[in-house]
Amino acid sequence: MNFKKNLIIVISILTMCLSLVSCGTTNNSTNKDNSSNSTNDSMSKSVVYTINVKQLVENPELVPESLKTANIIPSDGIIFNSLIGFSEKQTAFDLLVEISKKEKFPIDFSGSSANGDAFVKSIKGIENKSAGDLSGWMYFVNGELSNVGAAKYELKGGDSIEWKFVTDYNNP
Repeated sequence: MNFKKNLIIVISILTMCLSLVSCGTTNNSTNKDNSSNSTNDSMSKSVVYTINVKQLVENPELVPESLKTANIIPSDGIIFNSLIGFSEKQTAFDLLVEISKKEKFPIDFSGSSANGDAFVKSIKGIENKSAGDLSGWMYFVNGELSNVGAAKYELKGGDSIEWKFVTDYNNP
């Protein structure tokens, strides 16, 4: 008898929950379309942005003493990794500058974003050639080495931008 009573209670609760859920939904296509567009708009103005030094973590013998003692290389190799919004016409380099200011780590570069010729020399004190003559910063768009400079690449919604410190430019 107890089993039947508990079963009836469970079925009643499930029925009430389903009723509440169905009351909260609407067939109003305008409402549905607006929320869908809102989601698409926020995704269309966001990128996954990563800055990593994993190759230095994997090859500690290449890390100069100055970087070891400064304790600036994260143990997981990730300096920054986040889904982040961007503005129209913003470039991969512009967003790097913005992130460095918000996260309070230095970057050094030559050239300028305005001229489209910015060249990253260091991020968070980790300089090009600091782990050998062929080491330095490279950036990738959607997993592929970019064929244009970061100051010329205009971000697109859903992009994945990754700055990697590589220990050998020939083997990124």
